[in-house]
Amino acid sequence: MEPTEGKRATWMGAEAEYRELRKEIVARIQLRYQLLGGCILLSAAFLGVGLHPDPKARFAALLYPPLAACLAFVWAHAQARLRELSKYVRTHLEPRIPGVGWETYEYHRPPRESVTELGEWSRARHCYGAVFLLTQVLAVVLGCSAVVDASMTDGFNPSMRYLAYVLIVLDVFAVCAVAWFLGSVRRRDQRGTVSFGSRHGCQPMHR
Repeated sequence: MEPTEGKRATWMGAEAEYRELRKEIVARIQLRYQLLGGCILLSAAFLGVGLHPDPKARFAALLYPPLAACLAFVWAHAQARLRELSKYVRTHLEPRIPGVGWETYEYHRPPRESVTELGEWSRARHCYGAVFLLTQVLAVVLGCSAVVDASMTDGFNPSMRYLAYVLIVLDVFAVCAVAWFLGSVRRRDQRGTVSFGSRHGCQPMHR
């Protein structure tokens, strides 16, 4: 039985929207990994400086946590957007397009079956986000050790010491903010699944 013109137009519109949303999903995934790579590069640079023998040089490690917090905020926003896109595709588009159902399959699949070559994808995703938090903590530890060493040797003048204390307070706030971002992402992911297909953006379109 041939579909009516109205149904055909509905299928074509849903298919076009599906393809555009899959493109956005892939772009968001790429952005997320770029942010993670930027975090690793920045942390390597600042933590490397934080291992310098001179306390004044190690003091620069305190500049990293606020930068990491900005990256983590964008990363968390990209993750939230992926979740919204995945839910929309699953609930609004897949029921209207014959032969498409990956997001629905992933959403209803038992947790024990949702395992990739890296282990459960949900856990892996949160481990990736924890990179921001762990590198922040390391930078704060190195920066605080530099401040302590410089204070014991009178390596800081009063203005530098005041700046160090301000940066430490700002760093603690940045670490707490990132911990909140990651906790928020985890809580929302427990209420709604971002499928493994959204990770790769590779579901085929069947006509």
